[in-house]
Parts: sequence; C-alpha cells; structure tokens
Amino acid sequence: MLYDRDILGQWTSGEGIVYSDFDINKNVITRAKFDELYPKPVQDHVLKYVAGVDFGFEHKGCIVVIAIDKRKDKYYMVEEITHKHWQKERWIFEAQKLVNKYGDIPFYCDYARPEYLAAFQDAGLKAFKAFKSRLYGVEKVGSLIKQVKFQVIKEAIDYFEKELFAYNWDEKTGEPEKKDGNDDVMDTVRYAIVTYIHLQEKRNAINRYEQSYADKAQIMDNLGLI
Repeated sequence: MLYDRDILGQWTSGEGIVYSDFDINKNVITRAKFDELYPKPVQDHVLKYVAGVDFGFEHKGCIVVIAIDKRKDKYYMVEEITHKHWQKERWIFEAQKLVNKYGDIPFYCDYARPEYLAAFQDAGLKAFKAFKSRLYGVEKVGSLIKQVKFQVIKEAIDYFEKELFAYNWDEKTGEPEKKDGNDDVMDTVRYAIVTYIHLQEKRNAINRYEQSYADKAQIMDNLGLI
C-alpha cells in the first residue's frame, strides 16, 4: 500500500482508515471538470461557499473552502491552504484573499485559540465557532464520501491526500485517532461541512416548530377558540 502511494503515486486505502470509502476515481475531480459542471455564471448563482479553519503554529494550520450545491446536496473542496509557523496576521491576509475571490463567506473556526478567532472577527471576517463533535462529524463526512456527494478538486490538494491515508480509527476509543500533524486538514474539512449541516438542521427544526405552531393556531382560530 505504501509502495503504491509513495512510489507509484496511486491512491489506495489502508485498513482502518476513517474514510475508507474515498475513491480516487469518484471523489476526486479536476478543476476543468468542476468548471464544466459549474460554468462561472452558474458558480455565482448556484453555489454557496463556506470555509473551515484550524489555527496552528508548530502543527499545521489550515483553511479549506467548500463549495456547496444545495440543489443536489453536494460538497466540493475547492481550496486548501495549509502551512506551519504562520502568525494570525498571515491567516487573516489569506482569509481576506478568499473573501475577495468567493464573497463574504463564513469561516467556521477551531476555537482552541480564541485570540485567533477574535482577530478574524476584529478584521471584519465572518468568523464563528465551528461545530466540533468528532464522531458525529466524521459520520456525516463519511456518508457524503460514500454517496459521492463530497468531491475534492485535484488541483486544490496540498496535504489532504497525505492526511487522508493516515487518518485512522482508534481501537480503544472508537473515534478517529488524535495525532498532531495527521488530522489538521481532516479536522478543517469537517469543520466547514459539518458546521454548515448542523446549522441547516437547527434552522429546519426551528422552521418546523414555527410551522407546527402556526398550523395549531389556525386550527384553533377556525374552531373559534382564539
């Protein structure tokens, strides 16, 4: 397996990796294919963009941008910026470049370093705390991978591939192993996708409650009870 990946350059899955259903032939597409699916005018009107952020210094920091087609419930990783030893000012600079490219997008951030999150907010970025439930999150992302509803643009990949095949289950905890350096991009992708999904689920639940209340009120009104 390591020979296939490192020497032959092939994408193969190892035993025990978290996203074992990830398939190079299905879950990776070229930038040209993405642009064919979503020409520029379509991208501007159909796709929603969100970002995930994992602040790092000695271990890698990362920002990923996810394009979401809400009509088809599909998610595409269109940008990955991963680097060590960047101060918060450089991360703000990179985030602002993404805003210039994709619009005033939300950044769902790891809040282990609250001063970095606050710096994003002070710089005028729409920065929010990420939804960080790991097991729930990997189940959501894993399901999207299996259904080929999450795809990665090949030209956007930096460390994504390296981490994907080192991201293993911990047999003792039943959750993904927590190893600095092996999960920074994986966490960041999860923050972007799963925070968005979690917020949509909360919004839908509120709408259902409000609709239910309105229906009940209408029935009571029809009966002359209010």
